[in-house]
Amino acid sequence: PSSSVRSEMSHEQAHSHSHAHSHSHEGVECAGHGDEIGVAPSDVTGSWLLDVLLKPGSSVSAGTQGFLDKVFVALFLCIFGLIYLTDGQEFHTYVFLFLATGLVASVKFFVSELRKAQADGSIKPFGEEDGEQEEETEEERLRLQEQVEMSRKMEQNLKVEQDTRQAEQEQEIRRRGAANTAASTVTE
Repeated sequence: PSSSVRSEMSHEQAHSHSHAHSHSHEGVECAGHGDEIGVAPSDVTGSWLLDVLLKPGSSVSAGTQGFLDKVFVALFLCIFGLIYLTDGQEFHTYVFLFLATGLVASVKFFVSELRKAQADGSIKPFGEEDGEQEEETEEERLRLQEQVEMSRKMEQNLKVEQDTRQAEQEQEIRRRGAANTAASTVTE
């Protein structure tokens, strides 16, 4: 889609987020950008995590590999726990153990082959193509800033509307109270 269509979609997304979350926004530092984007952690954590994990080349970073190793350890602990709890009587847990072992072996093999290919120059490491990634991150940063600004404006508008409604309700209560007081003095 064109940038104007993306901009309209961003405004609609920001609008829906401001209605869905009524809490105040705190500043959050966005990793890799070094600037404050001003949205609550719950608003960006999921998409930020997916962006980092699905970014080309992220599978060969030390952080991702460490995280994946911990996940594999947890997987094997669960499988061995199942084997222990079922006294080794369930065949399907052994099949699951075999499949998990194959998964770990294939991931480790793929990453080692990728690193070898990058080391000998057969392929370029991801992110070193031709500066496209920097342009994309700048565009993403601008889009996020636009969404945050729109969200702040909408939040301010909602606050003004709430304050106006509250003032109108208080005036109505005072008016009814005055009318009730006047009616009670007339009847006495």
